[in-house]
Amino acid sequence: MKTFYTIKLTEEQLYLIHRAVNIMLRSGVGQPRDLAKWLASKADRVEMSARSTYERTLFDAYLVRLDVINSVLGGVMEGCGALCFPDDASDTIRELETLYESISEALWPMQNLTVTKGGKEPIPEIHKLQE
Repeated sequence: MKTFYTIKLTEEQLYLIHRAVNIMLRSGVGQPRDLAKWLASKADRVEMSARSTYERTLFDAYLVRLDVINSVLGGVMEGCGALCFPDDASDTIRELETLYESISEALWPMQNLTVTKGGKEPIPEIHKLQE
């Protein structure tokens, strides 16, 4: 018998889980760019349209960090190759895809996204509560 859980989250918390699942999913299939962006930004959003000198300095530092992190992660991914990222997706990757699609559909219902069951677990049920 499976155990199920209900979690009450704010929209921001659901968005953060969505982002974390995306980073884990993409890293797991050899696409670490989102992880690099998150690490380089120190987990905060970086303003792409820097207006002040201070903001421009922060953005320039972000770009340097991003370049260094991308190089390191790219090297790891390349060195790992097919051993880490075989052509067939693992059960974990398939479950992450289902979770990512489910959260996307809950956050942006107007896009008519179709959630497909990728793994053995049931498709998560995510419902928006009344505000």
